[in-house]
Amino acid sequence: MKKAWYVFKIILSVLFFGFLALSIVFLIMLAYQDYTKSANDNTFSIGDTIKNVTAIFTCITASLSLYLASTNKRDSEKNRIINQENGIIQNWYNALIIERHLDNILTFFDDCSKLVDIFEEIDRKRESISYSEYDNKCKEQVIRPFTTQYTELQSKLISDASVIDTSLSTSLCNEFTKFQDNFLEQIQVKTPDYNKMKTYIIESQKQVVILIKDFNLRTMK
Repeated sequence: MKKAWYVFKIILSVLFFGFLALSIVFLIMLAYQDYTKSANDNTFSIGDTIKNVTAIFTCITASLSLYLASTNKRDSEKNRIINQENGIIQNWYNALIIERHLDNILTFFDDCSKLVDIFEEIDRKRESISYSEYDNKCKEQVIRPFTTQYTELQSKLISDASVIDTSLSTSLCNEFTKFQDNFLEQIQVKTPDYNKMKTYIIESQKQVVILIKDFNLRTMK
């Protein structure tokens, strides 16, 4: 619909300026004929010439003024509609993303850092317990809490973000999926780097917050 309206406006502008150009040419021809006739009849008058030129100039300026006024009115209406749409999007964004999820996002990543501490404590006892006990502790105390909290946050956030903007929803989904894969992968390695895990958690939190902030800035422009 927007593309069709854009094409229609272009066609309308071309027709208007074409008509204006033809009108100017026609008026010039009439003025020239009038001048030629006056010259042949020896009735040429500089006053008449000025009147003819003035009439042409008045017609041109009136047409241009009408077109500019019409264009400004359409642009003003378009800007008003855009501002209204942005205002509506901003209100929904605040309610669905900022107020509903931002605190949960920050809490989730903080809890992930705490899970790393728990994982580190379990890993220290790896040599003194059986593999099955170690595996069960990792699953019960690290993987399961992480998966539960991740699933609850991610599913609701992505669903709400899709209502606001598809690209925002996709970007958040990709960021969370990448974080989940990396976090669970680090649980499986033989010699985990706990500091590296915590650094990655902080970086992932930052990337998610940046996505939310940048979209918020775009809607405010």
